[in-house]
Amino acid sequence: MTDSEEESFVRLPDELTLENGSPEMTPERLQQEIEKYKERCQALDQDRLQLGTAKEAAEQKTRGFQREAELLRGKLEREQLLSRDLEPSHQKELCLAKEERGKLLQEKQALEEELLELEQRRVAWEKQAKAPPSLPDRKMLFKGHVTEAEDVNALVVAPRIQRALPGGSALLTFEEPEGRSVAAGQPASSLGRPPRSAH
Repeated sequence: MTDSEEESFVRLPDELTLENGSPEMTPERLQQEIEKYKERCQALDQDRLQLGTAKEAAEQKTRGFQREAELLRGKLEREQLLSRDLEPSHQKELCLAKEERGKLLQEKQALEEELLELEQRRVAWEKQAKAPPSLPDRKMLFKGHVTEAEDVNALVVAPRIQRALPGGSALLTFEEPEGRSVAAGQPASSLGRPPRSAH
């Protein structure tokens, strides 16, 4: 038992008895007993005061805890009310966001399909551009001037083409052998006559 615990308890004195069992009560002894009881009473009063002080402090703490609990309870109730008030608007915003997301996904899918179609067209156009043209042969009649003259330095061609031929290919025919021999000596991209050599 510690010193503080010992101070909290009052040791009761043993009862005074005589050898024959009858109490001995003299004025001096009685005065001593009175003093002891006074000390005991003072100790009890001091304990009562300490207990009262401790009780008051505990009650103050309890009231402080109760006030804090009330404040927290009120704050929680206000937040719950605010949450209930904001929940419909949040639900509406969530629904709108989901709808907007769905629209954006649809637009993205449509753009991807359009891009794929354009890519397929580009590949087809490239294949078509690289493929050699398959054109039917067209007969042409050469009506050029083939007589040699001093001032003539080129062939005069009067084409008889009914329509334009894409690809730049044609079949030429000549009425006279001289025209064919002159045209045979020219490059494929020109029909001009070579200049005459001086005699």
